[in-house]
Amino acid sequence: DTNHNKKFIYMNTDKGKSLILFDQLCQIKASEIDSRDKDALLKDGSKICLKNISFEKLQTALPKNRFCRINKQEIIAIDIVNHFSFDQITSNILNEQNKPLMFYLSEVYRNAFLEKVKI
Repeated sequence: DTNHNKKFIYMNTDKGKSLILFDQLCQIKASEIDSRDKDALLKDGSKICLKNISFEKLQTALPKNRFCRINKQEIIAIDIVNHFSFDQITSNILNEQNKPLMFYLSEVYRNAFLEKVKI
C-alpha cells in the first residue's frame, strides 16, 4: 500500500490546492450544493470543500486502514469511532450542540467497516 506512510494529501478545494492532513480529517460527505464536490470536516471543527472528486477516487487516495466508507454519502476516519451498533456509528466528535456526531452505517458497507474496527 503506497499510501501507508503518507501523512497528507493535496486536493483541489474551494480555497485552491490545499494540504489535507489525514489525522485532521474526520468525515467526508457528498456536498448538498454540488454532488461532484465533497464536504470534509476537520477535527478542529472547520470544513473544507473538496472540488470535483468521486468517492472512488477518495477511497484510493486515503489510507485504507484509517478511513472507511460507511454509506453512499460518507467516508469517516476510523479513529473518530466511539461506539457503534448495527446501523449507527457514534463518533467522538461533538457537534454545535455538544452532542456526539452520529453516522448511518448502511448494509452495503457494514462488513468492510466491521473488518476495519476488527470486532
